[in-house]
Amino acid sequence: MNAFGRFALILVFGLPAVATGKVGIAADPAAGRSLARSACAYCHVVTDDQGFAPVLRPQGPDFAIIAANPKNTAKKLRTFLLTTHKNVRDSTGMPNPILKNDQIDNIVSFILGERKKP
Repeated sequence: MNAFGRFALILVFGLPAVATGKVGIAADPAAGRSLARSACAYCHVVTDDQGFAPVLRPQGPDFAIIAANPKNTAKKLRTFLLTTHKNVRDSTGMPNPILKNDQIDNIVSFILGERKKP
């Protein structure tokens, strides 16, 4: 496929995901799980079997709790992961983890995939 064809595919499949805030087509929840277990587990319980407790005190919310909250949409989670939450008044807020877009999509896909069906 030539460069124009690849660009056209990005426009057709990528822009709707960006515009709607939905996780991209190529999101990989298994990759999101793996990344979250290595990057987020020191502050959060990412999975029940992660093997150690978070060292942060107080620890961040468990991913199961984040997933269970119906207000946590893909768009809201993406925005949260792109934002620095530390400031002078709240030095304990979560720092921006500085993730690439595909990494964010993968983590969001993992979190939302963990949401229990009613």
